[in-house]
Formats: sequence, C-alpha cells, structure tokens
Amino acid sequence: MHGPSGDVPDGNFSVHYSGDASFSSLALSTIVPEIDQLKFGSYLMPYADAVIDGPQSVRIRRLLLDVYRELRAEAAFVEAGSALGMCYDDAIWRSPALLHFYQYVPRQLGRETYPVLIFLHGAMGNFKGYTWVFTKLADEHGYAIIAPTYGGGTWSRDEKLEVLDAVHEHITREAELDQGAAYLAGLSNGGMGVSRAIAKRGARYRGFAYLSPVIEPAIIMGRAFGSDCKDRPVLIIHGEADRRIPQEGVRGAAAILASRGFSVTSRFYKDEDHFLLFSQRASVVEEMARWLASCEEGAVIE
Repeated sequence: MHGPSGDVPDGNFSVHYSGDASFSSLALSTIVPEIDQLKFGSYLMPYADAVIDGPQSVRIRRLLLDVYRELRAEAAFVEAGSALGMCYDDAIWRSPALLHFYQYVPRQLGRETYPVLIFLHGAMGNFKGYTWVFTKLADEHGYAIIAPTYGGGTWSRDEKLEVLDAVHEHITREAELDQGAAYLAGLSNGGMGVSRAIAKRGARYRGFAYLSPVIEPAIIMGRAFGSDCKDRPVLIIHGEADRRIPQEGVRGAAAILASRGFSVTSRFYKDEDHFLLFSQRASVVEEMARWLASCEEGAVIE
C-alpha cells in the first residue's frame, strides 16, 4: 500500500495526504480490500437504508463489482490505500480528516497543462471506483481528475470550504494543472459542496456539474448566490427513477439556477436510479465530455 505521500513514481495516479489526514497500514480499511468492504456494505443496505430494497442492493453490488474488476487491472489503484476508513471515522466521531485526495493526470498525452475536474463524492465515502470511472474522461479528453475526501460526504459541514481551498492551493502549486480551467462536480451529497462553492468561491471555477445531486433550495436562492459567476455553465445529470432524490426537486432546482442567470444543461435518464454514475458510466462520461468541450469553446449545449 502507498504510504503518506501516496506518490506513484512516473505514474498517472497518486494519493495525497496532508494536515490531519494520515495513512495507517494497520487500519481495517487498509487491510481489507475496498471492494470487499463495499460488497459487505451492500448486503447491509436493505436493513440500514429504507430507500434500498433487496433487489436494488443486488444490482448495486453487481455494478460495483463491474467497476472494481476493471480497476483490478491497474496496479496503482489496487495498491492505493482506501479512504473508506475516513468515512467510518466520520460516522463515529463526526470529525472528517483533512486533507486526502486521489489524483489522476493522463501524462501519456504529453501536454504541458491539463484542465482539472474536481469531483466531490457522496454520502458513503470516497470510493476509488469513482476516480476510476473518470479515468476515461482523463485519457480520452485530456482532463486531470482530483477527488478529495470529506469523511462520509456531508459537505455542508465544511462551512469554510477548507477542503476545496486546500485543493485549490494544490492546483496552484502544480505547473501541469491549469488553475484557470478548473471545473467542480458533485455526486449526491457532493452537490451540497458544489452549491456552497458557487456561493463563496464561484469565480474560481469555469463550470459546475451536479450528478444525482442534493441541491438545497435555501442555498441556491440565497441573495448573493453566484454573484461572481453567473456567466458559468451548469450541468445536471439525474435519474428519473431516483427514489432517494426525486426528479421533481432536481428539475425545480434546475429552474431556479436558470432563473439566477446560469446556463443550465440537464440530462435525465429514464428508468435510472441514484447509482447511474456506475450503471451508465460510459454515457455519463461522454455527456460530461461534450459539456466540458462546450465550456472550453465558450458555448452551451442545447
């Protein structure tokens, strides 16, 4: 397993720790492979989560296994320590550690600089599988991926945006990362972090993407919300069969964002639920690639 620095010599994938975050080779979350932790959790879901029934837990398990079977072929991902221990600590102590993040830079493309997609995970923690999904976006379209960890994903508790500020500082220090072309995306509860970033640090980012998101009306209807970034595009991707976050609320939030002056592009997947990032990963990545390309060109997808 990678130690505290997490660096992978001459590789594209790396793991970074700083501040209060640390690596322990003896932690259960390190000893037990991440996929096994997720598999075990999937069996518990019908008992611990009123929204997920038995058949859906089976489907979730199959989707996770599909992703992690692919991930297994990449040694750097397999060897990297899991961030799920930070999720468990947060659930018990409510004190998410700062700062840990995964980074993937497609250096085989040989570019001097790479635009950056910052991805905020959801409520169950920062799976390595999320970064793996976005490696296709990186390799085929030239984006660096940074996926920071915030415990169990309750981004609303990071009121001072300490995690995103630390990621921003990292980007400014790395010559190969283009701080002028940074995009912020959030999955599920990660949407809370995206909205708060728009409210307080919006000018830092070229665009914002919400995936199966929690979008809080009280935040996006704030008086000064997005006052410094209303020219920025917003992408919303959601499943029409999402029982955790019904589509009606997301459509309403999209309308509010549009009324506040944002250029909103929405894609709703019929018959897809809260886990569409895994079930429709190729389509979602391509949707995001098209949207990002339009942002780079200064246009908005119809």
